Amino acid sequence: MKLESKQNMFNAKVYTVSITSSGVALEEEHIAREEISRWNIEEGEKHGVVFLTIPNNYRGITPDFYLFVVDNYVDKQKVEAALQTSAKVMLFFNSHHDEKNTIESEVKAVEVFKKEMESKCVCCEFSGKADFEVLLAKVLAVIENN
Repeated sequence: MKLESKQNMFNAKVYTVSITSSGVALEEEHIAREEISRWNIEEGEKHGVVFLTIPNNYRGITPDFYLFVVDNYVDKQKVEAALQTSAKVMLFFNSHHDEKNTIESEVKAVEVFKKEMESKCVCCEFSGKADFEVLLAKVLAVIENN
């Protein structure tokens, strides 16, 4: 696909990404979209790779990557469905939990799920929004190099 920047046109490999989160991780979902846009602007031309975020279940298109942001709840059915596709699945687990808004049994269930998923897909852990932003930038760089 040819893309045009202010300076010039460039060819790029385009990867589609579907970003999903539970209701409590919506801010991280927004951060993921912003970080992907930033990466595209700053690194896309240099590396010849851009990431295009698409809505979940968009016209039946299977994205190249599913990115799930998990806090103290995970929709296991969505993750399992994503694993049944040809897409690469990445789970980002937030290890920071607001004690006033956390049910211990949910946190334990997420930990069990994380252990189950470690052999099936990419699992990353972050602690807070700033850490998530840095971690996602690193993951995008790794994807670009593969």
